[in-house]
Amino acid sequence: MLYQSVILGLVATATAIDIRFYTNRNGACFEGPWIGFANVNPGVCCIPAGANANTFWATAGLHAIPKGWRIMGRGYGNSRCNELPMQYASGNGNGADLCLPHNGNSLKSAKYDFVQSGQKRDVKDEECKDRTKASELGLGDGNVYDISNMTDEDVNNLDNLSHKELVHVTLIC
Repeated sequence: MLYQSVILGLVATATAIDIRFYTNRNGACFEGPWIGFANVNPGVCCIPAGANANTFWATAGLHAIPKGWRIMGRGYGNSRCNELPMQYASGNGNGADLCLPHNGNSLKSAKYDFVQSGQKRDVKDEECKDRTKASELGLGDGNVYDISNMTDEDVNNLDNLSHKELVHVTLIC
C-alpha cells in the first residue's frame, strides 16, 4: 500500500491536471470564457479569488487527465474546498476530460484526488501550503493567453478582453 502511494506521488509530480473555471451562464460544460490553472497536483484547491470573487463560475473542467489516472473531481460552493461538494465527477482512467456541471449556484473552488478501487476516501480539510496565480485565460472566441508572468495589475486589466467576466484568480490550497 505504501509503495502504491509513493508511485502515485511520483507520477503526480511528473504530470498534473489542468483545472478551468467557466463563466458560461447557460451551464454548458467547457464553453465560454475561462480562467485556468495548469499542472495542478492532487489535493490542491483552486479558488477564484481577488477582484473576480463575485464572478459567476457556472462550471469547472478538469483537463489533460493522463490515461490510467482514476480521479474524483469536486466543486464547492465555498472558497475552501471543504464541507460537502456541490458537484463531483469521477474519471475511470480513460483520459477523458471531466465536467463539474452547473447546478444553479456559482462554483467557488475545485480540486481533485486519486481514487483507488474498493477504498473509501477520507476527505478532510488540509492546511494551505501553497499560493499561486492562474496561468491561462481563455476567451469565448477560442483565444488562449498565458498570464503566468503578468503582474496582478495587468491581470486585473484583462477584464476588458474578456467582456468584464474575468478579472483575477488566485490558486490557494
